Amino acid sequence: MSDESITKAQFVVNIDNSCADIYHRYSRFILEYQLREAQAIAFLTPGFVGATPRQIRAFSERAGITDTAAATLILQQAAQLRELLEVVGETRMRKYEVTRAATIGDAQIAYVAIMQTIKAIEASLP
Repeated sequence: MSDESITKAQFVVNIDNSCADIYHRYSRFILEYQLREAQAIAFLTPGFVGATPRQIRAFSERAGITDTAAATLILQQAAQLRELLEVVGETRMRKYEVTRAATIGDAQIAYVAIMQTIKAIEASLP
């Protein structure tokens, strides 16, 4: 393996690890997020009967908002999170710009641009 391919490989590993860090931040509570979203969908579905689901009530009470507002906010946040994770995935695929670069200098330029995007994503996280 040449020095150039080792460096490109290191760039790719750094990109993958940075994106994995973002995924990990949310995946550790993914079951909770999915349950909360499912309960919000059920609660806001016309014809819903019964007590407010536990996850909705837990959120609304602590946030000091109505159950309906809490369910609506949960669905908005879930959509925003899915969109954000889509962007992370798209950004991670840009690692192929690094591997296809003709020179190590071009690879580094691509790497820096990708990492700037990842940092911007991280900064936008709630």
